Amino acid sequence: MAKVINLKDDDERIYGTSFHGDVVTSSANSISKKLGIPFHDYGYDGDKVTHEFDFEIDGIVATLYDWKEYREVGNDEVVEFHIGARTAEESHKVASTLRTYNLSVRSWR
Repeated sequence: MAKVINLKDDDERIYGTSFHGDVVTSSANSISKKLGIPFHDYGYDGDKVTHEFDFEIDGIVATLYDWKEYREVGNDEVVEFHIGARTAEESHKVASTLRTYNLSVRSWR
């Protein structure tokens, strides 16, 4: 199983990642437990993201974030998390690796 390396939310390597059609359906607490990394809980302040994971896996810098819930999302509430990566190919590789952690992953494409 690929090792997941936690990144701080101010790590400049996460800048430029974006959604390419792959999503994880889970809760923030479940993802955190399965990947062994913490998440950023921003709470709901009208912004588009309330929970975010920033990490590196298989040499690919990626993010997982709930998108446009526009409400408070509990840490145990199951929602869709977008996979953010630099390219569609990297996103699909991250999605494939996340499946090995028994996360529910699907592609919009």
